[in-house]
Amino acid sequence: MQKSRLTISLSLFRLFPAFRLFSAFRFAPAFALSLFTLIALSGTASAQKNGPAEAADRDEHHAEAREQWFEDFRNPLHEANYDQIILQGLEQMRSLNNRPAMEASSSAAWIEVSKSQDGSVSGRGSTIAFDPNGAIYYGTTLGGLWKTTDLGQNWVSLSDSWKVLAVGGVAVDPVHPNIIYAGTGVANGLIGGASTAAGVGIYKSTDNGLNWTLLPLGNMENVTTQMEVNPANTNLIYHAGLAGIFVSADAGETWSHVLSSSTMSSFVINPLDPAVLYATVNGAIEKSNDSGMTWAAAGTGYSGSINMSIAMSPADTTMVYVSSSPNGSAGIQSNLYLSIDGGTTWTLESTGYTDGNENDHGPAYLHTQGFYANALAVNPANAKDVIVGGLDIWASTQGGASLQKKTNWLGDVTSSNYTHADIHVLKYNPYTKTLFALTDGGVYHSESNGSLWKQDMNTNLGTLQFVGGDMFADPTTGDIELFAAGAQDNGLNTAKLGDAHYTSVRGGDGGTMFIGQDYGQIIYGTYIDATLYSSATQGSDLNTDNVNLLGTSPIQNDHNIPFYIEYDVCDADPSVVAVCSSTNLYLTTDGGGNTYNGAPDFPQVTNISGDVPNRVSGSVRTVHISKADPNTIYIGTTSSLYYSTDQASTWTRTSTTIGTQPTSITTDPNDPTHAFMTLNGATSTSKHFGISTDNGQTWNFPAATSGPNALPTNVTYHRVAVDQKGQIFVGNDYGVLRSGDNGITWYPVADGLPQTLVTGLHVRGHYLLASTYGRGMWYVDINQLAPLPITNGVVASSSSNAANTASIAAIYPNPISTSSARSTVKFSVAANAHTTLAVYDVLGHEEKMLMNDWTQQGEHDLTVDLSGLPAGQHYIVLTADGSSVTKAVTIE
Repeated sequence: MQKSRLTISLSLFRLFPAFRLFSAFRFAPAFALSLFTLIALSGTASAQKNGPAEAADRDEHHAEAREQWFEDFRNPLHEANYDQIILQGLEQMRSLNNRPAMEASSSAAWIEVSKSQDGSVSGRGSTIAFDPNGAIYYGTTLGGLWKTTDLGQNWVSLSDSWKVLAVGGVAVDPVHPNIIYAGTGVANGLIGGASTAAGVGIYKSTDNGLNWTLLPLGNMENVTTQMEVNPANTNLIYHAGLAGIFVSADAGETWSHVLSSSTMSSFVINPLDPAVLYATVNGAIEKSNDSGMTWAAAGTGYSGSINMSIAMSPADTTMVYVSSSPNGSAGIQSNLYLSIDGGTTWTLESTGYTDGNENDHGPAYLHTQGFYANALAVNPANAKDVIVGGLDIWASTQGGASLQKKTNWLGDVTSSNYTHADIHVLKYNPYTKTLFALTDGGVYHSESNGSLWKQDMNTNLGTLQFVGGDMFADPTTGDIELFAAGAQDNGLNTAKLGDAHYTSVRGGDGGTMFIGQDYGQIIYGTYIDATLYSSATQGSDLNTDNVNLLGTSPIQNDHNIPFYIEYDVCDADPSVVAVCSSTNLYLTTDGGGNTYNGAPDFPQVTNISGDVPNRVSGSVRTVHISKADPNTIYIGTTSSLYYSTDQASTWTRTSTTIGTQPTSITTDPNDPTHAFMTLNGATSTSKHFGISTDNGQTWNFPAATSGPNALPTNVTYHRVAVDQKGQIFVGNDYGVLRSGDNGITWYPVADGLPQTLVTGLHVRGHYLLASTYGRGMWYVDINQLAPLPITNGVVASSSSNAANTASIAAIYPNPISTSSARSTVKFSVAANAHTTLAVYDVLGHEEKMLMNDWTQQGEHDLTVDLSGLPAGQHYIVLTADGSSVTKAVTIE
């Protein structure tokens, strides 16, 4: 690269803001006029459908690539037993002494950026259950368990402190609806995720979901596909997963493995005779006549598959339906079977197939998705009304014959025939007869047996799976102006501060997004493979079929491009962009808009062989362009770390032995020679965090030392960020930690952030932004954080208090006696908000949730039960609307 080219670019972009927006427009001139014409015609993008040409089909056939990306991001070294290792890391995080925050009377709390996409789409749903009093419990793939009492107009997250947020099954005791069972771990994985998201067993609540106990795992597996309670004997609990069917006869305390499988399993309980159950395991149908204790093959006449669904109706329990997706000679089949003799014989009521040319023959309701999305339900009032779903939803009023398509995933997201693609669950509420569909875009419901659908249950659900996001705060006022993030299966999104939902600006699978930090107008976002888009209008033109900036780059000839590419945009000049491939680095200094001397605009700037100045060893996995100096660039490869001080003309390998590969790199906002990185691996011997003060020539690893509040070792650190005061933040499998003494001691950042995988982390102005894969995006005001203790003479955080949006006026009596252990908390919130009230010990560890609900503005009195807590000092913590307030309480 020639430095003169950079000089021209910087001069024009800084002196003439209009040039930034319009000159070259980050596209070749031939595209500029057509793009401006299309801007006026652009509208809101629907999930998935508005990617590049043929994106609709491409998005539905990349499950393996998506799974590989997630596995590589989450577990870069592919360590065996990773899920068990990081649970040890979670316990290390929970053991950190957070007493400084407890002793601060008030502090900032994490604030959720927004909720759904366009008010109609959220993240993937996996399970749903209903109680007779009107509550609905909804489980998601990586967003945890949620509860609503008003048909989804308001939701409360019940599981933010659980060990995992992958919920595969939930069941409510129909006789004692205060008792709920939630099975963790999700099977058949995630589009954009591993083939399974491992769980830790079953959580049980006896107080309507407020507090939870993790039941002994025993011989249970760690993946859940379904859970149910036997209505005739509510001590009988059923669990299905990849290993088959388990039964507990003592309300979940112990489990018996009654039916083995090596594929996804499902089952149905006869609603009129609960001793009779039918199950699908190993591509076969089994039947039990003794409440699931013993099983026998249920007839013939069907073709099985690895993922089958089974259902029946109380209107006629002689009719049992099964949906299967076998591979036939004509292609991948969608077969619907019916038995009218208790499973002795099965007849094929409907069949269709999808061949290799994507031509559907017959009602191919599963399309090619049967291995991943196969749902079935029967009307509780009419056993001949059958609903099936895969890519879309189909219905029959003739016992499975003559299926009619009822939804169109390519349609308007607000239309009555729209649900998101990939139907995982179809289930009727037995008390209201409302039909629910759980999809890759959230939960939808129908009060007309699937003829008409509503999307409003997603409006206030914050379960989007973000690959990476960014924010822009005005450098003069500090005010937040814009957020942007790409979501798995839900495209590229933007939101203004205070927006009720994200706005979809481009469909398809959305990868990492960046916002230019000079004026906040320029936005970059990725689609799958080597695809990078740009907008100079805060994303308003991304809905058009604009140019892939990497389309003419040699990166297109690189093999094994990651499903979501890693890249970086310079804070000082957003026209400087660096993109990682599987092997090399590619760099532009004009935002990818032009060619120079006939050369590609994203030229390759590293080589794995050849000339020494550009030679690097290993695959390039992460890149950082210095925040203050576009000439200083750092890259992490699978074997080491390299740095350049001449904008990629030459590269130097660090002299320090890294021992593993970096996952993220950043620099001090004022000093390009001062660099910070996180490294992969979740073992106790890994070097997780490093600091360099000499341009990357040498590194030290302060977090590798042991001691009080040392950095937890048994997790992978995926992202790092640094603020103007030198305070360091790292994001891992369970959240974000901060250090104010150059990485020696670490503390939780603030209350309010769910324990979930962090995929993006940025400091913008005096705010910290975290993107998560399953719980949306969150930010916190760094200036309002509780002060950290003084260590080695360093004070990291401001001691200013958070805005007084919540307060605890009094706790009385206080102290309280262990004999009564009841007190009243008088508190207030300044606006209607999701509010939690919990009690913590002196080290900052949660002991009991006292309230978790939507609270009206004003003053409130809540009587709390603190029985079972040890004598001594505790803290009551109120969290609402971005602030956290603490008051001590003593038990005598």
